[in-house]
Amino acid sequence: MKKISLSFLLGASAILYSCGGGDQKTTATQNPTDNTIDSVLLLSDVHLSVSFSINRSSSATYYGNYNGAEVDCDTTQLKYLQDELAAKYANMKYAVCAGDFNGHYNGTKTQAVMKDQMGRIYNCLKTAIPGVTVIPAMGNNDFSNDYVIDTFSYQNFYDLFVKQLNPKDITRENFKGYYAYDCNADFRIIVLNTVMFDNYYSSSWLMNAIESADKNYFNIIQEQAQNQLKWLAKTLEESKGKKVWLLYHIPPGNNRYASHGDNVAFWDTTQNYKEVFDSLVFTYKDIIKAQIGGHSHMDDYMAYVNNLTDLKVYNYIHIAPGMCANHYNNPAFQMLKLDSDKHLNDIRTHYLSFGPVKWQQYDFTQPSGFNKPLNNEFFEQALKLSKTPGTPEYTSFMTNYFNLYYTFDSAAMATQSGYQQYENAFLGTTIVNNGRK
Repeated sequence: MKKISLSFLLGASAILYSCGGGDQKTTATQNPTDNTIDSVLLLSDVHLSVSFSINRSSSATYYGNYNGAEVDCDTTQLKYLQDELAAKYANMKYAVCAGDFNGHYNGTKTQAVMKDQMGRIYNCLKTAIPGVTVIPAMGNNDFSNDYVIDTFSYQNFYDLFVKQLNPKDITRENFKGYYAYDCNADFRIIVLNTVMFDNYYSSSWLMNAIESADKNYFNIIQEQAQNQLKWLAKTLEESKGKKVWLLYHIPPGNNRYASHGDNVAFWDTTQNYKEVFDSLVFTYKDIIKAQIGGHSHMDDYMAYVNNLTDLKVYNYIHIAPGMCANHYNNPAFQMLKLDSDKHLNDIRTHYLSFGPVKWQQYDFTQPSGFNKPLNNEFFEQALKLSKTPGTPEYTSFMTNYFNLYYTFDSAAMATQSGYQQYENAFLGTTIVNNGRK
């Protein structure tokens, strides 16, 4: 679901942090021959469960609810994805994946099943688009025990995905879920492992699950997380002069769809991860052309603003819809259209509606009267309009964008109250303050 002004990531002055080396080298893999990149495929939250089968003859009223149960992606749905990709994007050069390849439920997390499921997704992409380069981020469900970081899961992910990128300085032994890939001499994608930053690392249930096995586990993860942020700072500094994307699974900010409470912080608030990250985004805002996340399964955005008075937007995060219907969303994937500066210019969403299998699609600029590229200026306009409900300008925007776009956007939450929740959240903005004045 697109919710333009729902989260603000508030930043003011740039704060510089001393940067040392991380536990991975910075040099990125590079494809020096590819100089024309105007579109990229985006796939997130597939959650494939090979032992699960959706009952498509059930009496469910919307896609995410079959016989009252939330559902993962089954192999039939994966084949639907493969066929649509082959029909529409057989010549696509790049696909970015924002994590969570594995299913949620029992039987999906054994080592053999994880290898099988993740391998099937990779083979789906390569069969549909033989020449595609797949650039993936790790999600919390890509670990053997949800959110619990372990060596097998790192090595499994490296073997199935990262090794295929021919990394120069990343080895199976030192891989910690983050790396950089140069699509060409000017365009770099920095892939982060934001599972390390997750709020569950300060939650009692995860602490109880881990502490009995390894008293030092949380100290190790915190050290690795800080090393990753130092590596990110070093890599961004070395990326000056390039156009940069940040790709990760769990975004900063608040989770508006959290099942365990509204507006729960995605990242651990007992650590300074978000403050450091936000400062880096501000410092390198001129080279960071896009940020791509996943995790919520909703087609969504978050905007970085200087302050809450002028609402000047200096960066934003695009949240990808999920290919799995587990969060009561329609399954979807996207094709990102880029301008010459590698900003997102438009987004085409392909989605499955409930009932007979038929892919449908819409462009972000499709609604009547709404023909503007995705950029900081658009988000700034949307945020300012959100503060003036009832004005003619606000009414026009709602009519031309939200009312029509919600009709098109069947990748949105598919409950009966979905639209009302959609507009209420737009009007009642969530402020995510990073602690800086």
